[in-house]
Amino acid sequence: MSGWARSLVLVRGGHPERAVTVPNGFDPGQTASWRQRGCPGAKPRVRGAFSPGAPTLLTVIRLARRKGVDRVIAAMPGIVAAVPQARYVIAGTSREEARLRRLARESPARDAIVFLGAVTDDEEFTCLKRCDAFVMPSEAKGFGLVFLEAYAFDKPVIGARGGGAAEVVEHEEEGLLVNPQDIDGIARAAVRLLRNAGEARSLGERGRCRAEERFLWKTAAVRVRGPVHAELEARR
Repeated sequence: MSGWARSLVLVRGGHPERAVTVPNGFDPGQTASWRQRGCPGAKPRVRGAFSPGAPTLLTVIRLARRKGVDRVIAAMPGIVAAVPQARYVIAGTSREEARLRRLARESPARDAIVFLGAVTDDEEFTCLKRCDAFVMPSEAKGFGLVFLEAYAFDKPVIGARGGGAAEVVEHEEEGLLVNPQDIDGIARAAVRLLRNAGEARSLGERGRCRAEERFLWKTAAVRVRGPVHAELEARR
């Protein structure tokens, strides 16, 4: 979990000495194979969501209201006004999908918003390989494992200030952090990344390097093993 999630545990009565922050992680060897493989299991509808020459934002999540997809949809008219070929691809599903699809239909930028519904791992990796930036301005994200997955493909991310995202995304270093309620701010961040491919690539590459240094499963295992070992010793 993140330090932010730990603070919620403490507010609800958790004991400070028993609430240890152990961030999620990933396996660099596995993610390297993801980048290199052709993802043969991806269906044509997924590959077709990404058009050459169309700068594309991506969100891959379970579509919960708090994840901020509705605010990215609200920002799309401003994004398309600045980057006419821009697209926003949304992968994932839940009961929230119907509401989001309605918002997209009502948007002046509706033709630039694509819903893929549920996707397989191969399809998720295809999306991450083909997008230009990953966006999820969630105001209640406990950590942000999806940001690590985006970093694995050298993609810059747009996250929300506050919550667990700020512990994964260093503003202006691996991505951009925005006020999740600021529609114009979300649009400005997206336009900046979509217009500046070189900067976006540099942010994504730095994100992968930082993730490989700080967010490894083997590091998480050591963090878990330490408190567990101490607990067992105390019971002897």
